Amino acid sequence: MSVGEQIVVEARSWIGTPYRHQASIKGVGVDCYGLVWGITNALEELWTPPRVRRYGEQPSDTMKPICDAHMIAIPREEIALGDVLLIRFFSHWQHLAIYCGETVVHAMANIDRASEHNVRGYLGSPRVLTYRLRRAR
Repeated sequence: MSVGEQIVVEARSWIGTPYRHQASIKGVGVDCYGLVWGITNALEELWTPPRVRRYGEQPSDTMKPICDAHMIAIPREEIALGDVLLIRFFSHWQHLAIYCGETVVHAMANIDRASEHNVRGYLGSPRVLTYRLRRAR
């Protein structure tokens, strides 16, 4: 199984975990960054970024510098299974999701849990940047 496929399997194992701001414990609580962090922590093939806690629950642009510092920016045309979408809502880069092909797995407060949704409409939007998780050395 490729690393991307492993990321997707791990991401889907978080579905149903309740939303909790700045949490990253499968089955207990998770937010969008906690989901990415939890996936990297679970898979030996991935480098686990530091557990960042300097982002707020209110809209802000703190997620983009975090992604730029700890992930690899990639052109949208190169997106593959397990890559990360950084999504801009209300003019702020504030939400992360794991790309699973036709769907994304993410954790949002207004959904109240980690869930999987159709990716249609995201990838062609200027409101989305794409990143690849760093591999372990």
